[in-house]
Amino acid sequence: MNYKHASGSEKRKKRKIQEESVNKLPKITNFFNSKTDEDVTLDLNKKTEIDSTFKTNSDQSDSCLQNCSNKTDGLLISDSLDINLTEHHNEDDKENEIKNQNETSVENKLVDEIPKISEWSATIIKNKEFLNLVIKNKPNSDSIDVKDLEQTYQDANRTYTRALKTSDFYRLKSNGGKEKREWLIYDSSTKSLYCYPCKLFSTDVTCSLTSSCGFNDWRNISRTLKNHEESKSHLAATVTLITRSSEFGVLDTKLQQQISVEEKYWSKFLLRVLATIKFLSKQGLAFRGSDENLKSQHKGNYLSCLTYLSEFDEFLEEHLRRYGNQGKGCTSYLSHQICDEFILLLRDKLINTFVDEIKSAKYFSIIVDSTPDISHCDQLTFVIRYIHKNEIKERFMGFLKIESHSAENLQEVVLKKLKELDLDIANCRGQSYDNAANMSGKYHGLQARIKNLSPTAFYVPCTNHSLNLVLNFACESCLQVVIYFDFVQKIFTFFSASTHRWNILKENCKTVPKQLSNTRWSARHDAVSVLKKEYGLIQDVLFNFSSDLNEKTLARSEALGLFKNMEIFETFFLTIVWDKLLERINATSKALENPNLNLTYGVQLLESLLLFIEEMRSTFDKIENETKILLDIEEVQYQNEKKRTRKRKAFFDEIRQNETLLTGRENFKINVFYVMCDGLTAELRRRLSSYSEVIKCFNCFFTNKEEEIEESLSKIRETYHDDIEPDHLDQEFKHFKVLCENTKVHEIFKKLDLAQNIRSTFPNIVTLIEIFLTIPLSNASAERSFSALKRVKTYLRSRMGQNRLDALSVMHIERESLDDINYDDIIKDFASKKARKVYI
Repeated sequence: MNYKHASGSEKRKKRKIQEESVNKLPKITNFFNSKTDEDVTLDLNKKTEIDSTFKTNSDQSDSCLQNCSNKTDGLLISDSLDINLTEHHNEDDKENEIKNQNETSVENKLVDEIPKISEWSATIIKNKEFLNLVIKNKPNSDSIDVKDLEQTYQDANRTYTRALKTSDFYRLKSNGGKEKREWLIYDSSTKSLYCYPCKLFSTDVTCSLTSSCGFNDWRNISRTLKNHEESKSHLAATVTLITRSSEFGVLDTKLQQQISVEEKYWSKFLLRVLATIKFLSKQGLAFRGSDENLKSQHKGNYLSCLTYLSEFDEFLEEHLRRYGNQGKGCTSYLSHQICDEFILLLRDKLINTFVDEIKSAKYFSIIVDSTPDISHCDQLTFVIRYIHKNEIKERFMGFLKIESHSAENLQEVVLKKLKELDLDIANCRGQSYDNAANMSGKYHGLQARIKNLSPTAFYVPCTNHSLNLVLNFACESCLQVVIYFDFVQKIFTFFSASTHRWNILKENCKTVPKQLSNTRWSARHDAVSVLKKEYGLIQDVLFNFSSDLNEKTLARSEALGLFKNMEIFETFFLTIVWDKLLERINATSKALENPNLNLTYGVQLLESLLLFIEEMRSTFDKIENETKILLDIEEVQYQNEKKRTRKRKAFFDEIRQNETLLTGRENFKINVFYVMCDGLTAELRRRLSSYSEVIKCFNCFFTNKEEEIEESLSKIRETYHDDIEPDHLDQEFKHFKVLCENTKVHEIFKKLDLAQNIRSTFPNIVTLIEIFLTIPLSNASAERSFSALKRVKTYLRSRMGQNRLDALSVMHIERESLDDINYDDIIKDFASKKARKVYI
């Protein structure tokens, strides 16, 4: 039976234990006696043991008595971590005693190895341990040999010598007394004087007593020392030294050292946590499992990585043994909440770094695109392009969840994100989207709305999307071409529908057919290229399959139909034509995906592709002969020639004299080949016109024709009158043009480097080139982010929150920049986010 109140016997036992505990505590007068470090350590350990015993016995009492007898004060430490010193130190008192003895021996060893004051570099002085060591063991002057220090001076045809004297180390007071200058140190290696408080804490770089060479002008030593010890910088450094020195030798010195040990311990563990988080986020892997127990088989990648590392790391192994699986209320920093905090801190650190770079560059462009994720939520990717250290950067700034694809909603989301990043929309000089109406609308699209806020934000349609649309148009311009690509897809579908058929194909062919891409038309080159290489082998496999009586009748019939289609001359002819076209288009598309490619080179690349297609239009006979050689045939028979030519029924008022009857070859050449090539050239030329406005504006950097240069400069003065000095532009550009011709600099990046070296001479040229390189060519970076989205948010992680998705995506996509983040800064930010209480 459980009683509410303790019995009298139990109360007497508790009172007796409390009296014994109080008697064992050291008297306050003991703290004022001179003790060695070992005595203080033993007293602290003894007190810790008593407090532990007292706490254990007091837990048996009622809550009121427990609050009176066991209450301890909390020490607020904002820079430390959330730890429990009592729990950590009470477990191994003997171990702590040995540790203190080792620290004392190490400290004595470091005292002997303190470098001379002339060797104190800025890096050494910033070391906290070195500062504490110097403060506790103040430096002393080396022995002085006056003869070695004598210096000869000449004045008014008179020669005299001066040297450092012992009296210089004392300050003469007005009452005739002397006061030793404790701050003055002589270093025999440089034969110079130094002020060690100023050397440690002063920011005055002009003082000779703090320089690496020191002070050795003995003729002016009296005046120099007097002025120095009365200076404000010296007084401030001395006050700092006294304040720092007061921290040593006081009653809580050991306590502060104990806290420092705990901070180092937890910082050491958090370094391993950060390394694990960085590894998993860079690889796009999942973190959590269904169980956070370290012994569970479903604990997830995060805890599994820490467990794996503990097999080779004794420190981590001991930490997991001591703090793992202790449940709520116990500090271990192994929970998913702490992991999420570090993920957000790493994301914020990356974003802040990018924002600082963007602000230093001033001008930027935005790249926006959207796609649904695995949970059917529309994700708007947000990429910013800018110039940093003469290099083009396209930084992924995160995914934004959108509720509507309307231009109004997209504008609201974009402007809200820019406001969060503290970026001014007025500095936007370019925008690149796909060709969707809500994005590219000339009057009500997103590009028009952004341009109303920033008139110089040129809209550049994505060149890759434009090229894909050109191909889409060409592939649908002719019925024969549509039938051909349907045939290519049927080849893949037939063999991939059965593992038996696929294995037969692999046994006979080196490469297997590829599937047509539904989104990237240039990727169709893989399917057509394989078909051309393995055309004869695939045809033989289809024939053998259709003749095999062991196969199903439906499959044999399908194989026979594909085989007969491959026997048609036009099929192989189109395979050769599209292999040539798609190979060039695919190479061009990949080149346009390079973020370092500027708009002018991109347009020139598309124009060269246009010329290639136009020249190919006149090579029908050559392609026909190449097809005959590959098929090993002498005479070509087109499909229409095998059938009787149908004549159109003439009406009563018509005559057939002017009617032209085309042969099978002429019909294929005019109605298929020419239509296909003309469709490509016409659509490509139309798409190229979208870039003419920007090209004309910056054409002065790429042409030598005076008329085009004047037109370009006029356009620049009209457009960028707020960014440059229009009155000085003409003379500055002429000077820069002559400089480029003399130095034989023609590439735009080299021109930027040249102008940057003498920026004060060509300020407007630097601004214009940076604006031009900021304008994006394509939104390939946005498309790449969608691939990362599929890796980060899979069907197994479909319930991931938007904030976590955004953070993990930034860390995964910008993983190269993630390597440059300093772990110590993240740990300090983590510690400063909350006030951590440590109970002693």
